[in-house]
Amino acid sequence: MPMRQECKHFESRTYRNGETVRKCDLDLAPDAPWRCPDNCPSYERRLADVAWTHGSLVTPATPEEPPGVDDGTAAAVLDEAEDFLNEVGE
Repeated sequence: MPMRQECKHFESRTYRNGETVRKCDLDLAPDAPWRCPDNCPSYERRLADVAWTHGSLVTPATPEEPPGVDDGTAAAVLDEAEDFLNEVGE
């Protein structure tokens, strides 16, 4: 299942250098930014955007899936990178 942009836990942010982050704020999408889990128990449709500041651009298209998304190796690499960054931040 592609990332559900209408989910209230989906976040997309584009930085000044052009990099875009697409993620689940609950960290429940191990294949982000490409996919949400099928039948995610925390999926909730966004009903309102109260007090949000919206930019003039639309959410960028989902990037091409790299090899390894189907077999879980991409998620494993992302988990390893996240663990490394968490260790550095301690």
